Amino acid sequence: MNRFIIHLIIILILVHPVYPRENQKLLDIYTIENDLSYSLVMEFDDPEVNYITRELYSPPTVTILLKNVIWNRGNFTRESAHSPLYQYRLDIQSDKNLVKKFGNVRLRMRFNQIPVYDVELLNDDSETKLVITWKKRKKEPLSSYVSSSRRLPESKVSLNFKGADLLDVIRLLASQDDLNLVLGGDVSGIVSLKLHDVTLETALDAILHVNGFDWFLQENIIIVKPSEGESVLSGELDTRIYRLRYVKGAMVTDALEDILTGRGRVKSLSSTQSSDETGKIDDIVMITDVPPNFAVIEKIINTLDQEGAQINIAVKFIETTLKHHTYPCQT
Repeated sequence: MNRFIIHLIIILILVHPVYPRENQKLLDIYTIENDLSYSLVMEFDDPEVNYITRELYSPPTVTILLKNVIWNRGNFTRESAHSPLYQYRLDIQSDKNLVKKFGNVRLRMRFNQIPVYDVELLNDDSETKLVITWKKRKKEPLSSYVSSSRRLPESKVSLNFKGADLLDVIRLLASQDDLNLVLGGDVSGIVSLKLHDVTLETALDAILHVNGFDWFLQENIIIVKPSEGESVLSGELDTRIYRLRYVKGAMVTDALEDILTGRGRVKSLSSTQSSDETGKIDDIVMITDVPPNFAVIEKIINTLDQEGAQINIAVKFIETTLKHHTYPCQT
């Protein structure tokens, strides 16, 4: 009899369905910032949160899969200004094979470049938060000459993409030195490239020009727009000759020393004064550099090579003769 009862209990346990506990609810999702970092925060109604974190590098994405979570506001996409995060998207998934649909929620965070980040689950008496945090990048002051030409910081990049979205690659490059990005018109396309240890300027030229786009730098903003004519690659060296009228070539050479790129050079061809009556300098300088840098070079030369203020001194000579009888001696 006892054996029969035991068998009956075992059978009841095996055939009785065991449902998992009720789904957790995702209450809210938002981004915050402080002086040092940015954070994306998800609030839940249950302290037990199960999640899986994955990374994808083309395009740079961090994905967080939440198990058995209910989100009642539907799929959505939101843009972000918390660099390098530019967009995050929430998608609702469900397992249709179960009698009850225990859904999964997938969060995809799109970055210009995946930063060093922390994922932390915070619990207290009233709420549970899953927080993804990354540090702010320090902004380096740019040279005053950068705003008037296309010169970029001398940082180096290495890229290897096959069939990547052009816009994702541009965002990745802009994030290297925490530069802002503005797109003019429809900037789109697919690129395949392999670059190793090249300057940011060279990478932008190579990627954008072959796809029919041009770019320029305004303060710390890279502006990309459709090309209006034949593009010139910054790697092509150009040589130009300038005739100086009011300053010597040595002065211009010293002024351009910190302005030329690593491949640029300047040579003074003459340092003698002309023999004409004007007294003007007749020096010639020959400058070789990448084409985008000549905007700054010419601005400096035009500022230095200006006629200074002239002072006219008029001298009048008076000739006189003193005779002995004019001033008789008195005794």
